[in-house]
Amino acid sequence: MELILNTSQVTQVEITPLTSKYASHFQYYASDVLVARSCPLPHPLPPNYAQDFINQALQGRKNQSRYDFAILHQTMFVGVCSLVNVTQKQQAEVTYWIARPFWGKGYATKALGDVMFFAEKEIKLKKVYTGVWNKNPASRRVLEKNKFHWINTLHQTTKYNKKFIRDSIWELEWTPN
Repeated sequence: MELILNTSQVTQVEITPLTSKYASHFQYYASDVLVARSCPLPHPLPPNYAQDFINQALQGRKNQSRYDFAILHQTMFVGVCSLVNVTQKQQAEVTYWIARPFWGKGYATKALGDVMFFAEKEIKLKKVYTGVWNKNPASRRVLEKNKFHWINTLHQTTKYNKKFIRDSIWELEWTPN
């Protein structure tokens, strides 16, 4: 099924460096159990998790090992997209999450596209990789729309919320045109 986007909404999405200005919204939205189930956020979210994450993001930007962005819709915080583990080999991992009220509206697709443009044009990355859980097909579609392609499937058992979960992780990667 093809995702139909309201173009006027999606064009109003922007990314900006993640700063303490967004800590309270980050903490609030990342505390949602369904958001935590869609990405590797801890649940329950520890107090001050957002500010600690942002402090690491600011330090990482200084030493060029990571670039974290707030995703905004008309100045409203929608989520986070990060390039982490940036190496001298011009590679990095991308991670992202979107607050539940904004799911299914195209914000992740647009924001990831903007981050990949930054990765290629600003910091000259040659390869970006990520993983997505099999139980999260919407995230996989976001990646595929941004020219990521499947490279491997990993099967693993993880402990989440005091239960063991067996799931598949699709490894995907992107290379510039």
